[in-house]
Amino acid sequence: MGRGARVASSQGINAHHRAPMPGAPTSALSSLPTNWKMPDWIKPDAHICYNSRSTGERVEVVVEMVNTAKQEVEVTGVSVPGFLRVIPFSVIASAMNPLYPPEALPKGEGDVEQA
Repeated sequence: MGRGARVASSQGINAHHRAPMPGAPTSALSSLPTNWKMPDWIKPDAHICYNSRSTGERVEVVVEMVNTAKQEVEVTGVSVPGFLRVIPFSVIASAMNPLYPPEALPKGEGDVEQA
């Protein structure tokens, strides 16, 4: 066990605890509205749009997993190697949702040729 892990465990810090997204008000992230429903376009293998707050870019991503037990969605970038984001349901249900339907992608991205 490394020194950092020893210090964290001795201070009761849970290494698996996820901190809220930077700049996100904690109250908005704490729980889901009772009548909230996951948008239909967020489903495994769907190609959708991720809006990066840090760069302002819209990135085409694939929904890898919708985990109802952990209440989070995992997406990976289509053309950005190593791009992986895990977004809690509470963020998706809030005004800070970074996910958009595929129609929000810039022209040329996410276009599927019709056969």
